[in-house]
Amino acid sequence: MLHKKVVFVTYGFPPKGGGGVQRNVKFLKYLNQLNWSTSVLTVKEIDAYVYDDSLLEEIKNETIIYRADSLDPLRVVKIFKDLLIGKTKTVSPTKPKAKTGVDETKWYVGFYRKFRDYMLFPDGYSLWIPFAAFKEGRKLFRQEKPSVIFASFPGASNAVVSYLLHKKYKCPYVIDFRDGWLDDPYTKYPTWLHVKGHQYLEKKILEKASTIIVYGQVLQDRFEARYPGISKKIQIIPNGFDPEDFLALNPIEKNKNKVRFVYSGNLYGNRKQNFEVFLKALNLLPKDVAEKIEVIVVGPAFDGIKEIIDAESLSEKIKITGYLPHLEALNYLTSADVGIVFLPPNELTGVTGKVFEYIGLGHTVLACVEKEGACSNLLKSIDSDLGVCQPDNPKHIADTILKLNELNWPRIKAESAMQFSRKYHTSLLAKILESSISV
Repeated sequence: MLHKKVVFVTYGFPPKGGGGVQRNVKFLKYLNQLNWSTSVLTVKEIDAYVYDDSLLEEIKNETIIYRADSLDPLRVVKIFKDLLIGKTKTVSPTKPKAKTGVDETKWYVGFYRKFRDYMLFPDGYSLWIPFAAFKEGRKLFRQEKPSVIFASFPGASNAVVSYLLHKKYKCPYVIDFRDGWLDDPYTKYPTWLHVKGHQYLEKKILEKASTIIVYGQVLQDRFEARYPGISKKIQIIPNGFDPEDFLALNPIEKNKNKVRFVYSGNLYGNRKQNFEVFLKALNLLPKDVAEKIEVIVVGPAFDGIKEIIDAESLSEKIKITGYLPHLEALNYLTSADVGIVFLPPNELTGVTGKVFEYIGLGHTVLACVEKEGACSNLLKSIDSDLGVCQPDNPKHIADTILKLNELNWPRIKAESAMQFSRKYHTSLLAKILESSISV
């Protein structure tokens, strides 16, 4: 019988909130149900952008969490805040809350990002590596004796820690890419030395991994083009949704005569252009269609968004909730008729996590994305690409909304959605982990 013990290596983990941590939490939840022994190697509490204690509730009785110290800026700021202001009170486990942390509009956030990009390698969490790989990692391996490592990417520090643990303990590792490494369009390396360093690390870590999991075909193709010898090690597990999240929701009440559009997730600066174009599209709609549309942004938004909304005279039509715990956000999302996806013009590789919850709920998807990109191809694969529209073309977005309105907001079929279930994905992951152990 296989010794089924896995350790997840990930800096980003609850109480840190946001969409990026959910894939790992859901994998752990369902691996526990498949009789795996699970543990996590992560960082002690940091000064995160958003917090969501509710995400720990799903794994708190099954998964053992090891938290390593760090000298990275987010950890150091948290230590000083606790010393100067007093340690944040623990949130009652019966009533988990979400809260926002760092205000990304402040000057010191920009300074930190510049410092991080130039001085910290391979990423802003690099000063976590020695504590995780050599101190807390040693303790974890001594006590848990894991048989396989699950390396979560991003970020690069997770990959380095996993590689070092692999070297020391001869334990195989599986690396999971929910975003690209060199292919991430949002990561800009400041010098050619940084580029060379990341090229070296990506090659080394992919070569030594027992299996490489990617979110989609586009990333598989790029890895295979760079490293032809690793083709047989690559497996695809897309992002997805947890069907159990939808069982006990309380949809936020809405006017039955309205069509509710919901954008779920972070609406930060890299989506600002998308949002501005979308507002212009709303103002191109005929009055009878425009009057029945309401828009809710469920998540934190970029600085100045209210002024942009006011400038388009749309303040009565658009609501912004700020960050909410995941299940509260789903209460808004389940009340929607249409889910909105934004990706910047010319972005071909991105597939945002929110689209899978839209699919799981059967919503019409208005996807302001490139027609030839990965997100559009995903929707096309389930015959649900009627809402794909050019992200920088207000008229095309408005025409697409009119088309969806004429079709009475077509829903996605349940049978098309189930291939994106987190439970199903975890069954695939379990087989990958088992094959890594047995090699």
